[in-house]
Amino acid sequence: VDDENKDSVIEERIKNEEHKHENEHDGIRIVYVLSDSWDGFGDMVWAASRHIANQLAHRPLCRRLLSLSPHLNQQQQQHNQQQHPLVGKSFLELGAGAGIPGWTALKCGARVVVSTDLKVANRIRCLAESMERNWLQWKATQQRQHNENENENTTSCYHQVCPFEWGKEIDSVLEPLKKSNTGKEGNDTFVDRFDVIVAADCCYMPWWHADLLDSIDALLSPTGVALIPFALQCNTSDQDQLAIIELARERGFMVEELEPQQLTPPKPGMETKQGLVHTVRLTK
Repeated sequence: VDDENKDSVIEERIKNEEHKHENEHDGIRIVYVLSDSWDGFGDMVWAASRHIANQLAHRPLCRRLLSLSPHLNQQQQQHNQQQHPLVGKSFLELGAGAGIPGWTALKCGARVVVSTDLKVANRIRCLAESMERNWLQWKATQQRQHNENENENTTSCYHQVCPFEWGKEIDSVLEPLKKSNTGKEGNDTFVDRFDVIVAADCCYMPWWHADLLDSIDALLSPTGVALIPFALQCNTSDQDQLAIIELARERGFMVEELEPQQLTPPKPGMETKQGLVHTVRLTK
């Protein structure tokens, strides 16, 4: 998105990216700025990103997505049904592109949100601007709620955008967790890995599967959940893209394949399968 047209494009997308779930009183409005860099094909919003963002925004669906881990304690299992399940969680998005799942997590109350993508300056700049705009909206909402109910505490969110190459060192990705943990060593709120990891539409290059799974393994909490939603793309065989499922089992993950969901493909002329979202859920 060039600077001259950026604001008008953002305002249009504010209108188009509103997720409403009336029965649950959830209304998540996301602002995003797309990079014009085609590296990694992060210059459009892919079907899997749209799908998982809507799943995360909807409290009952999100609760089911995050309830797989058998290590959750009784208190966590009896989580307040009125509270969004992302409240207080640490959230990491790999291969973020437009970053919509991460911004959704931020606005749903995640305590830490880290968004990563290729080391491409324009991509990182757009992600950083998107995060800043969504954070400012979230902060204003928090302040308004506090003004309406002075007994309601405001929450903090540590957020960061950074480049990250799968399979490489993870210190920069963990930095916000370290900041959020300051003074908490030894208590129940201390975490040194992420509760939720999302890697949307990151399976189209099978030669990256091993590095992606290595990074998820290194960054995921022992009680965390990783979600890999993806549609089959046309640059390589379907079988090669689906191979990440068996590879994850070989790496020792507990793997659950969720029911595929058909969305409209991102652009006219694309094949139907490019809108059919498969979601793989991983736990340790």
